[in-house]
Amino acid sequence: MDLAEVRTKGPLARHLFPILAAAAIGLAIAVSSWFAVSMWEARLATASFTNDAGDYAAALQNGLDQYLNKLVAVRAFYDSSVTVDPDEFEVFTGRILQGVSGRMKLTWSPRVTRDERAKFEAKARVDGLEGYTIKTWAADGVMPPPAERDEYFPVRYATDLPKDAPAFGIDLASEPMRRETLERARDGDCMATALNIVLRHFRHGDRHGFFVALPVYRQGLPHESVEERRSNTLGILGGVFQTAPVLDAILQTAALPPSVDLYLYPVSAGPNAAPVYTRSTPLQAGPLKPKTRAEIEALPHWSGTLKAGDASWNLLVTPIGGGLTRFYRAWIVLVIVLLVFGRWWSG
Repeated sequence: MDLAEVRTKGPLARHLFPILAAAAIGLAIAVSSWFAVSMWEARLATASFTNDAGDYAAALQNGLDQYLNKLVAVRAFYDSSVTVDPDEFEVFTGRILQGVSGRMKLTWSPRVTRDERAKFEAKARVDGLEGYTIKTWAADGVMPPPAERDEYFPVRYATDLPKDAPAFGIDLASEPMRRETLERARDGDCMATALNIVLRHFRHGDRHGFFVALPVYRQGLPHESVEERRSNTLGILGGVFQTAPVLDAILQTAALPPSVDLYLYPVSAGPNAAPVYTRSTPLQAGPLKPKTRAEIEALPHWSGTLKAGDASWNLLVTPIGGGLTRFYRAWIVLVIVLLVFGRWWSG
């Protein structure tokens, strides 16, 4: 190497280190800025998602309460009336269910003792229900007469059903889940619910839904103790709800951001249970793929509870695509910092 080359490279070597150091500092500042802003964005996105999920849960709970309050209103009608005939039931419930009859039905099932059964069936036939008889609920649609029991709870009135509908005469006490539900309602003087049942012969065939029972006691008779409630039960008001149409209708009227996916599971569901209801954001391309409870809980999610009477579901909410943010602000900051340092270097 001659003297001229040493003289040329000396100044270059002396300037190279400051340039590289400045570049390293600029890159470190850019990365640090990106990290700080992305952390802020993550906290912001988490808070926003939590608020959105809570708003969805509140909208669903309020909507469910409004549906269930219709049943309470019918009970008040029974409590204030000595008797309720079919025409009165139809007129009153028609007003109560205006606009929602396609998603829910109300039924009246009086308590009928063994000794009252024959007279009760004959009276129903005289009132226009041709061939009316007390029947056993059956999943396959074949409904034989029930075994002899001390009491029955047959469907006598029902909303939005023709008089020849198979539902008339079905004994609620002949199906284990419904029987257990009406017994909880009667013995506890409360609204009791059976989740995830098959609804026979709904408007377009069998549907999955939930059944709510509310007891009505005889006027003027005590029902303070369990024994008094069992003896003085006049009948059971039943609410029959289609799960998906009811929840869809509630959310359609709620002004909520389309930012989450919803999954509904029974509280008692195990980790491999499939959801009983799903709803995807309108921004989702195609239907939402059902996931087990364990799959959803492995993702970022929010969990809450929806109550219907004395039963509950777990509501699991996930952000769109399973992530909480795209961190676009952090990338903007990174680019700006690099451009500023790049211009400084070039200047």
